[in-house]
Amino acid sequence: MKSCFTIDTKGMLNADSVITSYSSNEKIPEELQPFVGNKISAYGIDKLLNTNECNDSFLALSELLFEQIRKHSFPLKPSRLNSLFGFEHISEVEEFKTSFNRVHCSVFLVETVGEVHKGYFPLINKNHSVETITKLAYRYWLGEKSDISYKHPEILISFPVKILNELAI
Repeated sequence: MKSCFTIDTKGMLNADSVITSYSSNEKIPEELQPFVGNKISAYGIDKLLNTNECNDSFLALSELLFEQIRKHSFPLKPSRLNSLFGFEHISEVEEFKTSFNRVHCSVFLVETVGEVHKGYFPLINKNHSVETITKLAYRYWLGEKSDISYKHPEILISFPVKILNELAI
């Protein structure tokens, strides 16, 4: 087991609990199920059903590409679409909250029970080709940093996850 930190962007976490999923009650459209299955986190719902703050299909398609590469080449890694996201160090949490306008979100110390993956997510945009995004996805799943990666790694935490306590930061 490993301890790390997570930011509760959805207001769904409680201290001293174990969560088995981090999902909403939204049904996965039948057309998406072959790609993502029936289990998807609140993050996955946001990205794939275009309820994310950017309402951006490009981000949804990029996540689907990352998921297909994971399923094909890294099947033992936890899915980005059904994981809790974490950070190794509290300084990374503080920087992320400021950089991505999450200053009002609660932070929790969590303990992993299942599989984790440490990756450097690339800051991709619509100017990147599918070939480039595919190469970046492979590097992400290998745990390698690229020249356009966010500077700190993210930790994908598969469920279940122990939520230990809320931090006052």
